Amino acid sequence: MARNYYIGPWRWVDDPEMGEYWDAPPGTVGRIDLRPFAACAQAGGTHPQNYGLFVTEKPLLDAKYTLLATDLDAALKPDILTAVQAKLKTAALKAKTVRELLVELLTTHADPDQIDRVACVVPKQNGMMEIWLCNERIWQRPFSGETDSAWPNIQKVVQKVYRETRAWALAEAAIIRSFTMEPPEEPYPAPPGAMYEALRQRMIADAKGEAEAFNALVEAAAQQAESLHRKRLTDWQGKLGIRDSTKFIPDDLPQDELPAPKETSYTDDFNRSNEELGDSANWTEVAGDWEVISNEVGIGASGHYQARFEQDLSSDDHYAQIDITTWGGSSGTGAHIDPVARFAAALWTGYSAITRRSDNEINVYKIVSGSYTTLTATGITFSLPDTIKIEADGSSIKSYFNGVEKSDDTDATITGNTRTGLWGNGHGDVSLGDNFEAADLGGGTTTTAAPTTTSSSSSSTSSSPTTSSTSSSTSSTPSTSSSTSSSPSTSSTSSSTSSTPTTPECSTSSSSTSTSSSSSSTSSTPTTEPPPSSCEIFVTTVIVYGPKVEVTI
Repeated sequence: MARNYYIGPWRWVDDPEMGEYWDAPPGTVGRIDLRPFAACAQAGGTHPQNYGLFVTEKPLLDAKYTLLATDLDAALKPDILTAVQAKLKTAALKAKTVRELLVELLTTHADPDQIDRVACVVPKQNGMMEIWLCNERIWQRPFSGETDSAWPNIQKVVQKVYRETRAWALAEAAIIRSFTMEPPEEPYPAPPGAMYEALRQRMIADAKGEAEAFNALVEAAAQQAESLHRKRLTDWQGKLGIRDSTKFIPDDLPQDELPAPKETSYTDDFNRSNEELGDSANWTEVAGDWEVISNEVGIGASGHYQARFEQDLSSDDHYAQIDITTWGGSSGTGAHIDPVARFAAALWTGYSAITRRSDNEINVYKIVSGSYTTLTATGITFSLPDTIKIEADGSSIKSYFNGVEKSDDTDATITGNTRTGLWGNGHGDVSLGDNFEAADLGGGTTTTAAPTTTSSSSSSTSSSPTTSSTSSSTSSTPSTSSSTSSSPSTSSTSSSTSSTPTTPECSTSSSSTSTSSSSSSTSSTPTTEPPPSSCEIFVTTVIVYGPKVEVTI
């Protein structure tokens, strides 16, 4: 069947289930967003660079859409190429076909600053650069390092991410270090008699020892927090094939910061007492009232919900998934809970695989500062419980349903975000999910997440629930949780466990049901020492998320 390839504006629509969002023109079977970040973030209205490439099976009659050709490899007319240059504000384009045009717009003529148009596509964990359209891979080639024609734009994107990540990581470490304990020199009044003086001196020594143990753990948490940008160096070394990590660091920043080992895998099975989800150290309820109900996570009242898992992965190449166990509302309302990848630490920005029960679809949405754009819609058949997964790998955004890949979209808008989370759509009745999981692609050190636990600790400076973990768990920007636990008096009420990141196999075909995976990245050997793995006496947690800080010893 012949297809029509257009460049034209996105439409602002209002949907009974999703509310308002950006959508392609009616009849679209494939799309690639060419807008800069600000245009994606705008909720409705007009923007001078509100353009996308849209594929339809029937002609569009609206004059706002410029027909490029009716085949990917059909010759582009010179006047059409000139019109595209004017719309997207590019330098002179050399493309001869629609396929070549897309490659130019997403590589050498991309806008790494996202002022006039979208940024360049970046390689996946396996080092391949890809463009997908209509759920088919229409272009791919291996990234060739510093000699690659796309390297100047990719370098700008990488250095921007490094600058932002480093600033946030160092600020986070400073917040954590502000909780260093300084015991008073004379914490106890001087009693009469030598025997009492000896007891007082012992109490002073004990207080100093407790402070030193606490401060050591605070420092370990701070060092982990400030290592996030160095983990990014390791990730880029592997997937970009460039061993000199200074190539990823802006010239005005220190050039001697060494790559750090990649992590991590996080899970939460919600096996704990009923509570607000935000009572656990690892979650922030960004919007809506999330609850832990009978060892599952749930939402109820009508509206959109967001919850961010406040632990950073080591890379923005990662996945998040959740089991949908119970629908809320009637079959036509579509209440549900879905996973989010590349969830920004301070904004409602990320990618989500959102199920639409009313249409029997799984849709991939891009959310930029709270403004939604639909990237694809794929038909599925629900049979609860169902596992929904969103994966971001370079500029490839994939959705999975019960382990089967359902869509692969190319989008270069959101990079750098290393957190994950949940999205929900409530319609009055309770919707439930279970077994949240998030992990880096390309391997790394497995780390256990830290949902709510109870512990017998010597004292507390916070009235919020104590959190802990069964292994050393750390994060940075802006939430950092470092927990160390080996005391026999510490008991966990959660069944949260760690798991090695599972990466699907790399696709070599364009089939929408194929599975895809990335090869592991190679990292250089860091010279930094790992943080202490345990403390035999004290259970200490330092949690920082948003403006909220908790310290427990």
